[in-house]
Amino acid sequence: MKLYLFVISAALSAILFVGTTVFAADANAPKTDSNVPPADTNTAAVQTEVEDFPAATIDGENIMESEVQAKIDKEVERMKQQLTEDQIAEYKPRMHKRIVQDMVMQKLLTNKVKQNGITVTEEEFKAELDKQLKSQNMTEEDFKALLEAYGRSFEEQKQQIMNGMAVKKMIEQQMAGTVKDANDRQIREFYDKNLRMYTTPEQVKASHILIGTSSNEPNSDPNTVKEAAKAKALELLEKVRNGEDFAELAKQYSSCPSGKNGGDLGFFGKGQMVPEFEKAAFDLKVGQVSDVVETKFGYHIIKLTDHKDESVKPFDDVKAEIAEQLNNETKQRFAMDYIRKIQEQAKITYADANDKIELPPAVPPAASGDSGNK
Repeated sequence: MKLYLFVISAALSAILFVGTTVFAADANAPKTDSNVPPADTNTAAVQTEVEDFPAATIDGENIMESEVQAKIDKEVERMKQQLTEDQIAEYKPRMHKRIVQDMVMQKLLTNKVKQNGITVTEEEFKAELDKQLKSQNMTEEDFKALLEAYGRSFEEQKQQIMNGMAVKKMIEQQMAGTVKDANDRQIREFYDKNLRMYTTPEQVKASHILIGTSSNEPNSDPNTVKEAAKAKALELLEKVRNGEDFAELAKQYSSCPSGKNGGDLGFFGKGQMVPEFEKAAFDLKVGQVSDVVETKFGYHIIKLTDHKDESVKPFDDVKAEIAEQLNNETKQRFAMDYIRKIQEQAKITYADANDKIELPPAVPPAASGDSGNK
């Protein structure tokens, strides 16, 4: 899915199959156990009694507090098996703010869609649904069952998806002839300024045998334990130099979990290992074995098995990727600016000023992707 579509789907809170869940994520929601199923949605939710009033008004159209509370009650019911009562109570004010903002944004955008006479046909919806289900390796029946598990009807979900598709159409119409793709100069400039993104640093692949210096004996003398560990490491080093199999010795004697794999640590770059180990490993040539190396973990014997020099992906290999990234960023900025303009042109009032939508400030094109090498 194109990056700029996330702006649209986030604004609508429409479910456009982002990731593998049918519900748009809320970054402020308390963390839940993903293995816990949702609450039984066949159980009637306890409706919150409220004195009804407009929670927000958009160009004379009201979003009533009872509508907001109905959505909150539905979410609370779904959360009951995943969160404590205290967690739900703490989250409710943020939930209220998010739902009001979502409903205001939906109203703004769907009204604009109607003004522009934009529609989505059944055929277009079916094609989009089939495409997204295929990407998730789901059937339509799987999807309907998933919706039911979360207390959502297919028709309700269908309408949200069609709303999202209509907004996408509207913004793409506004982009036509206005948004231009990145040219070769811009793509090359991005590559040159962000060369680190396409650089793989020097790496080595090593195996080791670790003789640890920790002891399970509470009364043991640390110095005696260290001396014994060093002696054992020196003994094993002698065996390695006499031709005994390094991997078999690692399996038999190493206290590192890698021992079961013959001591293999895979590839690693600088900054990933403790300094003493790193220096010893990077000083070796492929096939060489180090002297005994002491670190805070104990005594190591290191064997270098492979080496990769620093490498940079050629421009031509990443040109298409960069072009797509820059084009999506341009579309994302355009979409957000367009949504901001719609919001500014509307007359919106809120019962609670804290519920007001605050869109992120506009980002000038020059600021995009300019954090790499200068």
